[in-house]
Amino acid sequence: MSTTSLSAYTKVLLKAKLLRGVYLFDDFKRRVSGKGNPSLLQPFETITIPSTKPTSKGNRNITIKIYKTKATLDPNVGPVAVHLNWHGSGFVLPMYGTDIGFIEHLLNHPLLASYPLAILDCDYAKAPEYPCPAAPDDARDAVDYVFRNSHLYDLNKVTLGGFSAGANLAMGLSVDLGNQAHKGVSPYGDGKSHPIHAVIAFYPVAKWVSERVDVPVPPGPQTWPGIPLPKEVTDIFDDSYWFSPVLNDPPTAEEDRARVKAWMEMPLYSPACADSKDFPQYIELVTCEYDHLSIEGEKLREAFSKDKTKQVYGRRIDGVGHSWDLVTAPGQTGYKERCEMYDIAARIIARVGGIEVEI
Repeated sequence: MSTTSLSAYTKVLLKAKLLRGVYLFDDFKRRVSGKGNPSLLQPFETITIPSTKPTSKGNRNITIKIYKTKATLDPNVGPVAVHLNWHGSGFVLPMYGTDIGFIEHLLNHPLLASYPLAILDCDYAKAPEYPCPAAPDDARDAVDYVFRNSHLYDLNKVTLGGFSAGANLAMGLSVDLGNQAHKGVSPYGDGKSHPIHAVIAFYPVAKWVSERVDVPVPPGPQTWPGIPLPKEVTDIFDDSYWFSPVLNDPPTAEEDRARVKAWMEMPLYSPACADSKDFPQYIELVTCEYDHLSIEGEKLREAFSKDKTKQVYGRRIDGVGHSWDLVTAPGQTGYKERCEMYDIAARIIARVGGIEVEI
């Protein structure tokens, strides 16, 4: 039986839509109960840019919400530093905007409040309607937008970051651009220098694996902050993201498995497969104890330890699960660590901007 047929796609799509419905209902309950990290912060402006990679479903646009520090609003300021952020989603869920707490933290940070900085919160296509490589293509288009607008953005102060699936996009794109620079074929700058100066990755999909390995979690009802990721949920994420971009191609299940395996091993999609030299100089890597993604994330951290040219920050946060920072609140477990990790991100961005600060 073909795994790329219309009937196979319909089954995956129905599961993804059901999962989205559950997420939206749970999110509504959280908002009504006042849990999480509500914010009244509004973007300075919202723009849309066209995706340059049409799919079988036609053209699409990419939404980017632009936030600015107070110093950026000075009419005499020139091109400003820029940080691009991509949210988590499992590449499936409509979670655009959930990183507002992180963005607000950066904007209000003492090191950045007087620093001309724009934060671009970037949306991207979701699977299975738009499977891989649509999301990485959209991320690249967002970076292209920045480098096409040197009158707005200081191209020597570009940083990338994200959460979960978004962290995968940020890391994958950073190593892909780094690899191009090391080959002397980067589309940006002099073609030889890494165009990205830092990458900030919270609980990323560091490497796709064919068989999931779980981490031990405390028995009984959940008392720790974080979002559980049971295998039946991540299977839907995987099936959606890796569904073939073209129906009935490849024609057999065996050929399709070979396609997926080959793509999973590409550094653009599995950044842990990249040579460490292709990463930017500054890296923040944050993982969670009760998150199966921490296994490959910590392996990547160990690989970084062998490369003395990289400055790597962040750590595994014990006692929390995936996306813990989105659900913890002041006085609760994990909130102190949330602030600490957000502070590191702010300090890295400041360091890239030439501010002398310890990280």
